[in-house]
Amino acid sequence: KLLMVDEKTFTKIHNTLHSTFMHRGMWWIFFGKLIPSIKAFIPMVAGLAGTGTRVTSFIFLIASLIWATALVAIGYYFGEQASLSSLSGVSLVIACIVIFIIYKKATKQEERSL
Repeated sequence: KLLMVDEKTFTKIHNTLHSTFMHRGMWWIFFGKLIPSIKAFIPMVAGLAGTGTRVTSFIFLIASLIWATALVAIGYYFGEQASLSSLSGVSLVIACIVIFIIYKKATKQEERSL
């Protein structure tokens, strides 16, 4: 009910997330927290994947420090000349690539199970 999908779709999403996070999950969480378009959804994904609270919190802290430092540096060096529209466009492209990779993994797993 959380994602408003049927049970079969939810199970498919959950199994894909779990298998993805078993291999390189902490890296996905780390890079996901650095991408503005999807950083708000990473805690939900980490919870669905069943990652450890302490490790996940530490990764969130490090990624947030990097993100804050980068924004402060951009503001310091460029002042009012920098625009967030170009940053948003790049982050949207990166988010689409990440979603595409997860989709490919899901379809590949579905083909194996058939």
